[in-house]
Amino acid sequence: VKGNAVGLHTVPRRALSLPLHDLGAVHPASLEAVELAVTRTVQQHSGFSLKFDAVGGFPDADAPIQVHAQLADPKAQLAALRQALGEALAGYGFATDARAFVPHVPVARLSDPGPPLGGIPAPASPCRVRSVDLLVRDPRLGWRTAESWALPRFVEAPQAQPLTDPETLASLLDERLAARATTQTRTPRRRKRAPSTGDRP
Repeated sequence: VKGNAVGLHTVPRRALSLPLHDLGAVHPASLEAVELAVTRTVQQHSGFSLKFDAVGGFPDADAPIQVHAQLADPKAQLAALRQALGEALAGYGFATDARAFVPHVPVARLSDPGPPLGGIPAPASPCRVRSVDLLVRDPRLGWRTAESWALPRFVEAPQAQPLTDPETLASLLDERLAARATTQTRTPRRRKRAPSTGDRP
């Protein structure tokens, strides 16, 4: 945005987030229903990693007001989490956004439409989805995390399948016992005899 008459307001690192559902103005008494919906959803999902694939803007990348980093969701893990959460929220009477979902992390906001965003590389580090947070807007403090739910497991690699072959299990057990015997072996101690005093019992 250098050389353009627009103000740039970046999102602090601690406030970076991946929006799933915007519920609008929710009465404080209804927050308990939101918490129940999220609790029920996170129990059925695991954490995962996504890769950034582009830098985009809203409402248009050629004249953006908001700048965000877009994410690829090839296995539809985020889509499944968002859909399950939306269905749980709808069960408590909340209206959710039915528009096409584009996974993204907002990183900056401009005071006026800015220049085109072409040529900006996507972040190289992965986005690790470890929890679901409930963000509320406080009139005095701005956006804050009201509640956070850790996803039960964080999965980056395929889960190991349980071993059922008896020979393999026996071999692994022998290796474990041999390693334990090696680590628990102590060097024998020598006992020193007290010097003789010439007295006999």
